[in-house]
Amino acid sequence: MTGTRDKAGDAMATAKDKAGDMADTAKDKAGEVAAAAKDKAGELAATAKDKAGEMAVAAKDTAAAATDKAGEVADAAATEAKKRPILVMAAVGTIVALVVRRLLKRKR
Repeated sequence: MTGTRDKAGDAMATAKDKAGDMADTAKDKAGEVAAAAKDKAGELAATAKDKAGEMAVAAKDTAAAATDKAGEVADAAATEAKKRPILVMAAVGTIVALVVRRLLKRKR
């Protein structure tokens, strides 16, 4: 019986050692996975920050281009109006006439 107890004790010690080794291995793997996840999250955050910066620059450039284009159109319209003042006066007169007509219709 003593031999059986010794064998059982040895088996228990071996099982404890194996369990400890497995726990250490699992702990190491969990640490590796956590480190990899942290690195990936850092990379993703940096990429998102870079993309946001690029998009902000693109939006700024687009807004500047639109402002320039609007200025060019306004300049062209002003130049055209200076060339043809009668046309501008006719357009203003037409608008005034339409507004007056509408006001008179409302009073009825």
